[in-house]
Amino acid sequence: MKVTRKRRRSNEPGSLLVSCSTGKRKRKPNSETQQPPSLSDLPLDIVERIIRSLGMKDRIRVRGVCKDWSVLSRNIPSVDKYPWAMRFRWQPSDNGQISGECLLIDPPVQEEHAAEKDVVRGKEFEIFLRATARASSYGWVLFEQLDFGLFLYSPFTREVIKLPSPINYRALTFSLDATCPKCVIFTLTYYFGRNICINICSPGDDSWKTFEFESGFKRSSFAVDAAYANGNFYCVFRGGELGAFNVALEEWSMLTVEALPGFGFTFAKLIVSDGDLQLLCHGDSTQKLKLLKFDFSKKRWVEERNLKNRVLFIGCTSFSCPAIGGTSELANKVFSNKAFTFCSMYPWVTCYGKGTKSKSQQYSNWVQTARDRTSKAWIEVPWSGVWRANDLINAV
Repeated sequence: MKVTRKRRRSNEPGSLLVSCSTGKRKRKPNSETQQPPSLSDLPLDIVERIIRSLGMKDRIRVRGVCKDWSVLSRNIPSVDKYPWAMRFRWQPSDNGQISGECLLIDPPVQEEHAAEKDVVRGKEFEIFLRATARASSYGWVLFEQLDFGLFLYSPFTREVIKLPSPINYRALTFSLDATCPKCVIFTLTYYFGRNICINICSPGDDSWKTFEFESGFKRSSFAVDAAYANGNFYCVFRGGELGAFNVALEEWSMLTVEALPGFGFTFAKLIVSDGDLQLLCHGDSTQKLKLLKFDFSKKRWVEERNLKNRVLFIGCTSFSCPAIGGTSELANKVFSNKAFTFCSMYPWVTCYGKGTKSKSQQYSNWVQTARDRTSKAWIEVPWSGVWRANDLINAV
């Protein structure tokens, strides 16, 4: 195994932070006047009750009121258990600047939240032109721009984090969740007859850390999709072969090197579902969707006959959510984001296993969201509090 060590110098230009947010100058308090009671004096149990009743915008804002509240809000259950759709459009203006918009859509009610609308940015935002969403996690989106490489963007803070210089890759994703702002970006490249090449970095790094491993493949293959779960980046290949990279140990292992006949994996999507690793693919002789679950004890894929009252959202990053409460009518449905590069292989909405078609307005809104070709990505709403760019850069 060949390992190229990284250097971490967050103040150098290799990883550039561009902040789109604006702030207001605070007045200095008059020491001679009596200070009003502080909101931080409120008992935390009362604050928790307040936060539980708040919607998306207010939950995000409350984190900035008091440091203790930001910690508390991460332990409060999410209001909803489904992703939203993020729609964006950027184009050059006549004066050489960049104009565009970024909208967040709450699918069941078709309510739009403008992260950025009719805004004009400087030439440093050329990275958004022709950029493609490649992965999303907890309020942040990983973009690819062929001329500038990879960058992270949060529509909730309107901040951009540029990543180190472009590299070659086939599959990529990143890790981030509500419990910790530690973020790791993962890419993998493989060509038959060569070693598997893995690159990782974190916001604030000025270079990628590179690893090379023997593949063990017995035939030509290539990486199809990647996903993160429980400290591991998983990557599935063209024949259904599955490998895992342990971030802490910096080790790669092939969980299965045997191709799985009877299934087509060229456009397969990895899905993390309540600790399970699933794979949505097609039948070899038909275009009918097939769902597989990886059996870690037997090191093989096992076909699943139904979604067990869950709903799948397929896109650059795919989500599996319980169909309960307000989303119960979505049980055993697959919603595909048609703007995703390969989603022409997936119908807008399809039933997997037993399911019924609802006639409600809410269900129609979900279908409309899936059919909207301008919806570029499914994105997890950070209900427990937003990680800002500095949180990601300074995470240990």
